[in-house]
Amino acid sequence: MITVNSLAYEQYEAGGLTNVAFYNASGTQLDSWLESGNSNSSTNTIYWVKLPNGIPASSSITIYMRFYQPLSNTQFNSNNDGEAPQLSSTYGQYDDGANVFDIYFNGDTPTSDFVTGGGDTVTQQTGVTLPNGATGNVLRFTTGSSETHTTVDMFTTESLQNSPNYYISEASFESDGSGTDMDWGLAQNSGTATSYAAILAGTQFSSEYFDEAYISNSTSWKSNINGQGSTTTAWRYSSLTYNSPSSFYAYIAPQLYSTSGGYSGTVSANPIASISPLYWGWWGDTGASGHWIQFNWVRVRAYPPNGVMPSVSFGSLSVGTSTATSTTSTTSTTTSSTTTSSTSSTSTTTPTTAITNAATNAATNAATNAATNVATSAATNAATNAATNAATNAATSVTNAATSGPTNTCPTSNQPASVYGNVNVTLANGTSIPVSEVKPGDMVLSYNLVTHELQPSSVSEVKAFTANNKYIFNGKLDTDGTEILYLNGKWARAYTAKVGDKLFDPLTGKNVSITSIQVLNTGGTVYDLIGSPVNDYIGNGFLIDKDTSIIDSCPSMSEVGQSLIVMANGSAEEVQNLKVGDMVLSYNLQTNKIVPAVVISIKSLYANNEYIINNNLTVDSNEDLLVNGTNMLAQNLRIGDKLFNPITKDNITVTSIEIKKNVSIKMYDVNTAPIDDYIVNGYLIT
Repeated sequence: MITVNSLAYEQYEAGGLTNVAFYNASGTQLDSWLESGNSNSSTNTIYWVKLPNGIPASSSITIYMRFYQPLSNTQFNSNNDGEAPQLSSTYGQYDDGANVFDIYFNGDTPTSDFVTGGGDTVTQQTGVTLPNGATGNVLRFTTGSSETHTTVDMFTTESLQNSPNYYISEASFESDGSGTDMDWGLAQNSGTATSYAAILAGTQFSSEYFDEAYISNSTSWKSNINGQGSTTTAWRYSSLTYNSPSSFYAYIAPQLYSTSGGYSGTVSANPIASISPLYWGWWGDTGASGHWIQFNWVRVRAYPPNGVMPSVSFGSLSVGTSTATSTTSTTSTTTSSTTTSSTSSTSTTTPTTAITNAATNAATNAATNAATNVATSAATNAATNAATNAATNAATSVTNAATSGPTNTCPTSNQPASVYGNVNVTLANGTSIPVSEVKPGDMVLSYNLVTHELQPSSVSEVKAFTANNKYIFNGKLDTDGTEILYLNGKWARAYTAKVGDKLFDPLTGKNVSITSIQVLNTGGTVYDLIGSPVNDYIGNGFLIDKDTSIIDSCPSMSEVGQSLIVMANGSAEEVQNLKVGDMVLSYNLQTNKIVPAVVISIKSLYANNEYIINNNLTVDSNEDLLVNGTNMLAQNLRIGDKLFNPITKDNITVTSIEIKKNVSIKMYDVNTAPIDDYIVNGYLIT
């Protein structure tokens, strides 16, 4: 069991933690099951991770917790990376408990997986309100009319090896609240639906909240041991521990791992100690047919050595690029956690394979702080393998079929960014018309990248040009090569796009993968829209920029060497001291969250101009800033405009701009991945 402070890794995690997975040191994924705390704001997330070879006595092992990026990169499945059934939007959609625990079933388990007798029945109930308020399925066990005190009449077909192995049986259940006794636990199975040896935890005996029972043989049994409390119909949890040949322990409570609000007891007898194999079994009271108990899930897991769960500690976060099995490479955030057997202490390390050394070194400080906040074993590592499933970069190994297309020459700052007339533009009233029909004064729907809200903008000018090329994305968006698209969370020219990159649909708030790019050497009439206050619009469902001056890949975009850039560990470093591989903080405009990024290139150059903004940010005229919710070159900045501070989420008013021309000043151009932006002197540089 690994307990994680998910809040400490919030920036790397999807809201429901669906991008988290666990791996061993050799890179093999480990089966894991998310029990509770399935939110990136949770400070107490519980995972169960199956270790195929366990942990040798007095030793430790290191496993890794990866956070895949982008956050929408769901790793959950019903095979090796899942969660408790009630946590999924569709009951049991990602429940892989059967691959994590020794015995497991939930409300979707086929009733044929049970052997029944004594008139008892097991049925699936749908539309049941579950412990977390969600609606889903349960398995209902109903008493029959032929039970006896000395037989258990309901079994799983799955079994367990007994001694020297010990087990803990746990369940999420509710009952009908009657005074009809019902018990469940570990039992013998003679091959038919009867058992003459069992240890059991139960409820409702004489309307009690909790009791224990056991069956010794066909003539000897004892019930209502340690009976306490008053029964309830509320959801609760049971736990039965078999860890001794002469006794067993059990409790029922409103939560697991604590008897608070519930009751517990130890029984000084154990009739199953010499029986193998063992089964999970259920027993209903005699002479009281038609009463029921129903289970959300039931699991049986190994009893930990000496009764102490392995301790867990966390290593540092690493962010880097690793090679995937597909045609793309992925960037991920990983933290390592070390689990240690109960007889020794634990420590954690971080693997550096597939992660650049520089990135690892840079990430350690930030990660260490974060890791200490997280009391969770394998979570830490994982966090970094995916701290940016930067699968965003990944797409770099995928090439377009554009080799025969127009030359990808660098556009001039005046080169139009245009779409073909068949592209439909979304108007402010929600309707759409072809861009060729848009007129000055029309109100179109824009998307503010700072507020993450749709807002109307007025078209001030419509320009028509003749293009000599055409780029067709996903068979539905026709542009010329110089059109500006919101690509992988940043504005980019169409000709730079690759299969696997992500376009953004503001109407749904979702990223859409580019699955095809067709490039033609023949063109036609294209259109460019100019408007305000937000310089973008929605064409065929994708976010498109309409101000050609906001992006230009040829001119330098740089800041002076003494500018302070925010590092991933929260410290500040002068830009001139950065190295390739260093980790800095970036801002994902799609998720509105700060994320780490790797410096992939640094260029020094001499600029012939200098823009000093608010007396604390010095850039050249072609630096790209986030202004008024969209991208803008520094040369177009005006007093009263708003710059964005990602740390405080504040918009900072531009109160002064000092411009120096005909100078020669050394500046630096920095590129980062998977998000190509960073924070300098408190401002977002894009």
